[in-house]
Amino acid sequence: MSRWTGDPEVTAVLEGSDAWRERCFLADSSIFTDRALWTLANLETLLGLFAGNPIVGSSRDFLDKLSEQLKDASRPVIQVAAEAIWFLLLFPSPNSMKAETKREAVRQIWSWSKEELPNSPYLNDAHLHGVGHPGTAYLTQRPAEFEYLLKVVIAFKRLAPAEQRRLMQDDVPWTFMDWLDQQDGSDRRLVRHALLYFLFPDQMERNTSREHRHQIYEALKGKLLADQRIRSRNRTQADYDRAIVRIRAALEQERGKKELDFYQDDIKRQWFAPYREGKRKDFTSWLDTFLIDRGLKLNTSGRDTSLAKIREKEGISPETGFWSQESGYTAKPPRWLVHFDFSGAQPIASIPGVNGARAIGFRRSSLTDTTRQYLADAPKSVSIVLRSAMLFSSV
Repeated sequence: MSRWTGDPEVTAVLEGSDAWRERCFLADSSIFTDRALWTLANLETLLGLFAGNPIVGSSRDFLDKLSEQLKDASRPVIQVAAEAIWFLLLFPSPNSMKAETKREAVRQIWSWSKEELPNSPYLNDAHLHGVGHPGTAYLTQRPAEFEYLLKVVIAFKRLAPAEQRRLMQDDVPWTFMDWLDQQDGSDRRLVRHALLYFLFPDQMERNTSREHRHQIYEALKGKLLADQRIRSRNRTQADYDRAIVRIRAALEQERGKKELDFYQDDIKRQWFAPYREGKRKDFTSWLDTFLIDRGLKLNTSGRDTSLAKIREKEGISPETGFWSQESGYTAKPPRWLVHFDFSGAQPIASIPGVNGARAIGFRRSSLTDTTRQYLADAPKSVSIVLRSAMLFSSV
C-alpha cells in the first residue's frame, strides 16, 4: 500500500491530490473555487502564452517571467496557472520547500487576476506539507516541468470520455502509464513520477529520483523471480515502475504487512548507495582486522581478478547470482562467489544455491604448516575466505 509512508502529514496532502484528480484532471472545475478553470480552452491558452512566448535569460526568475507572459491573460487563465503551480509544488516536502513558500507563490500568481486568493483548506500547512524530496532538478527546471504538466493534462482532456475512463480504470495504473509515456517529455521530466503517484497513490511510489529508482531495483531485485526482472537492455521508466511494484509485493509478503515505505530506515539502508557502500567498508575493515589478529592476510594470486575484468570476461548471472559460465570457478586461483545480506542486525554470508557453487576449483599447495593447522580448526566460512579470492556481488 504505497499510500502509507509512515508520516501522518502525508494523509492531508493526498486528500488534496485526490480532490485535484476528481475536480481538475477528470473534470473542468477548480481546486480553490467552484468555477470552471481547468477547461481545455483555458489550458490551451495558458500553454500558448507560456510556451509560445519564451523569455530567455537567467537574470529573471520563473515567476517574474511568467508575470510578463500572462500580463494580458484573462482572469480564468491566470487562476488556472496558479492552481497548476499549486499542483507542481504539492510534492516537495518541508526539507526542500516550506508550505509558506508554496503558498506565497500561488498567492502571487493569483493576485495577477486582480482577485484575492480564496481561503481554501488546500492552502493550509497540512495540505502543503509535501510527500518527499523531488530532487534539485524538479525545482531548478520548473519551467520545463510546468510546460510538461500542461501538455499532459491538455492531451488527456482532448480524449473522448470513453477513452479517458479506459485509461483510468483498465489495468490500473499500467494502461494510463503506457499512454503517459507516449507523451513528449515523459522520458526525462520528473513531474511524470509525481503525477503518477498523485493519480494512483495506492499503486505508485512517492519517488521522483531516477537514481533512487535504479538503486532500489539493483539492490532488491534478488527478491524477484527471474521472469519478474527487467530483461531489456534499453530499460524504460515503466520497466522500473513495474519491477518496483513487484519488489513491494515481495517485501509485503516477507514482512506480513502492507504498511511499508522504501524510505523507512530499515528498508532504505538495504538499497541507498551511500549506506551500502559504508557497510561494505565496515565489513572489509572488520575482515582485515580479523585476519591480521591471527597473523593472516587476505590476498589474491594468479591472473588479474579485478572486478572490471570479471565483469568483462566472467560475468555474474543476475538470475542465479553465480558465474555466467562454469569456467568461472574452475580457473586459477580458486574462487567462490559469496553472497552477503546486510538487511538484518548481523550480516549473513551464503553460497549461491547452484550446482557446483561449492567447488573449490584447482587447489594449490602453497600454504605454510601454521596456516594449514589454523584452517583445519577454523569454521568453514572462514576457511573459504582465506582460500579464495572473494568477489562481492549485489545479486
